[in-house]
Amino acid sequence: MPMIWNETTVRWYKTASDYTGYSEKLAALLLERLDHRDSLCDLGCGISLADLELAGHLGQVTCIDSDRYAIEQTRRLAGERGIANLTALCRDALSADGTFDTVMCLFHGNIEDYITRYIARARYRFIAVVHDDPEELVAENKPRIRKLTSVRQTSEELLAKGFVHTVDRYCLEFGQPFTDTADAGAFMRHYQKCEPGESLEACVARCTVPTDDPTYPLYMPSQRRFAVLTIDR
Repeated sequence: MPMIWNETTVRWYKTASDYTGYSEKLAALLLERLDHRDSLCDLGCGISLADLELAGHLGQVTCIDSDRYAIEQTRRLAGERGIANLTALCRDALSADGTFDTVMCLFHGNIEDYITRYIARARYRFIAVVHDDPEELVAENKPRIRKLTSVRQTSEELLAKGFVHTVDRYCLEFGQPFTDTADAGAFMRHYQKCEPGESLEACVARCTVPTDDPTYPLYMPSQRRFAVLTIDR
């Protein structure tokens, strides 16, 4: 399911990142591959939480996404943090101009058709952060469902096009805290977490655990397994 950015989904995503430290930890992993003078372009940036963490360590950061609301939020968050070296542009990644020291795609979706064009915009390196290889889902009387781009798919495509690269796998906690059961229920409904025939109340009970945090008394644990694929040009 493509990410739909609105006031509620931005709140959920940012709260999950702040609660788990996910974006800060992801940025630290990425920074190991970057030069502190780099210009960085994140294609399909969403609300750019990792980019906001990286900006203070780099020369210039350009965030590009076709979702206007996501770009507005990126600009707002950058302004709140006083980040002056981050530019957020609302446009399609394929039509954006310019070259950069590093070009990056974070959980971009199915990028196999675009990889060559993206890499051509990178002077020194290209980084793709992709979901680890998922189990293929088989529903009754339905075809197999693939979850976005996986490590295997992206790596095979890069090799087929002659791009030598490294693959480093990681796992970070990226669960979702909730203010109450209504908040949790809205999340389960929006992201279709309920099993067939399962009530919303049962779904919330199955997916969440109680916490000692009065602000977020319910938490849905979740680990994000992914790999960082890097091409040094």
